[in-house]
Amino acid sequence: MLSLYRTLYISRAAPGVLDRLLESASQIVATSDRNNSRLGVTGALLAHDGWFVQAIEGERARLSSLLLKIARDPRHGALEILTFAPAESRLFEGWAMAHATVTPEVAPLLGRVEALGGGFDPDRMDADVLVTVLGAAMQARSSAA
Repeated sequence: MLSLYRTLYISRAAPGVLDRLLESASQIVATSDRNNSRLGVTGALLAHDGWFVQAIEGERARLSSLLLKIARDPRHGALEILTFAPAESRLFEGWAMAHATVTPEVAPLLGRVEALGGGFDPDRMDADVLVTVLGAAMQARSSAA
């Protein structure tokens, strides 16, 4: 039986990517959507305020390979893996890779964090909060569809 794992990483957008952060995120999502469905991987990517936050779920070896590939991607800088652990179920079922966005439903989650020190800084956020942000963004997206 396939063991399910979930990993969460953050990275700063590389200098040449900052001007076109949403466009870069859309490209990452499109490529990941094609590749991940073939690999049995699901997840969500949020690009906000110069940062990428991504959760991916799937078989352990596949996630390890994907993380190595992401670490070599020139769009990412200062990649940090926050979690890599077994998961009981998928949070992003049905999304080979979803493009999470900051919506009115998600903004309060970020607002609480931003109020603590000015600006979105996932480097100072708890991994569980970041997964909640991604989940809320996907819930809002599903409700709007």
